[in-house]
Parts: sequence; structure tokens; C-alpha cells
Amino acid sequence: MGRSALEIQKVSKGRYPEIAAVYEAIGYHGGIKDEDVCFLASEGGRPIGGVRLCLENGVLVLRGMMVLPEFQRQGIGKALLGLLDVEIGDTPCYCINPPHLASFYGRIGFHRIELVKAPMFLVERLERYGREQHECIMMFRHTSRLEARLEFDIDLR
Repeated sequence: MGRSALEIQKVSKGRYPEIAAVYEAIGYHGGIKDEDVCFLASEGGRPIGGVRLCLENGVLVLRGMMVLPEFQRQGIGKALLGLLDVEIGDTPCYCINPPHLASFYGRIGFHRIELVKAPMFLVERLERYGREQHECIMMFRHTSRLEARLEFDIDLR
């Protein structure tokens, strides 16, 4: 029996509970706000991954990139990342993530930055994650990358 159809799409706030269900299953407690821009991965109608873009203190932040463990390493995160690349466009954007994911986010132009170059509220968040035993780094993207769009084979029409 084959896999059900995989769907990865930007969703309206009426579908945010589906992303919240993925977050809950994984144990991620970042929450979702109505004003967030969210993307959902689902298979056969079952939510299996999600991510959101949040405007916080006037700064765009990529948050909560999560895929259920049994669906990881199957290209779902990469597909979500491709949609994020287009959505972020030329807007400067920050991301806090584990160090082992630096090259993953680097695919769409994020690079590690010194904390003195980041907004204080994000530095404080990163420090809180450290106190909670979550090793993370600060990353930043200042422009879009056409090469990334081509790599992900996204139709820009």
C-alpha cells in the first residue's frame, strides 16, 4: 500500500489547531498567534509538520519548525523551508535553532550571527533556552536567495 498524498501549504488561522496538534505531540510549547503566518504539512489529512513566521517587536522570526518524528528525514522540512524562502522574500528574518540545523537553515540564506547583532528580546530567549538545557544558536537572513528557490523547484508564477 502506498503513501497518502503529502500536502504542504500556507494555511489560514482556521487550520492553526492542526499545527498546534503537531506541536503538542512533539512537546513544543511555542504557541501560535492569530497574526502568525503558518505552513502545514499533512499526509492523507493528518497533520505531520508545521512552521510559522512571527512578527515580534517589529522583527520577523522563523519559529516552531516541527515534523513528527516518524516523518522526519523524508524531505518534509526541506519542502516547508522552500515555502518559507518565498514567503520571507527580502524581509530580514531571525531564527533560533539547534546548532546541528545550521546548514539546513543555511539552504535559504540563514547564517549564524553574534548575539550583539541580534535584538535583545531574542538574545534573552536564546539564553532562556540555554537555561532549559536546549543548546541553540542565533541565525539571521537579510535577503532572499534565488538559488534556494531553484534548489527547491518552487513555481514562482
